[in-house]
Amino acid sequence: MHTKESRHASVAVRVPDQHAELDAHSAGTCDCTLLRGAVNDPRGIETLTGRERQVLTLLGHGMPNRLIARRLGIVERTAKAHVASIVEKLGVSSRLEAALMAHLHHPLICTGGIVPRDTPPRANTPATAHGC
Repeated sequence: MHTKESRHASVAVRVPDQHAELDAHSAGTCDCTLLRGAVNDPRGIETLTGRERQVLTLLGHGMPNRLIARRLGIVERTAKAHVASIVEKLGVSSRLEAALMAHLHHPLICTGGIVPRDTPPRANTPATAHGC
């Protein structure tokens, strides 16, 4: 007959060390599939045009096409075309994955001062720029 104490003593619960897992991710030694996806591969970034880098930066801020277009002074259809081109060049499957790349690889994308601020739609005048 098992007593309450003996039952609890025989059950071992293994709690994973979360800090060790985070350290493995940071060091790139983790073998999970998260680090093997297209989002973690920055090779496609070098193929982006300056405008596509601007759009990708705004995608990283979670902006929809309408607001990207307004910010950059282009029409929404053009913003949508830029997003489609970015997704294709980066080899990702969605704008969400592209936005994740904007966060993961920000130093490779942003050269500082490339995203115009408060540019009216379809403006023909140069806009003041700011860093990311």
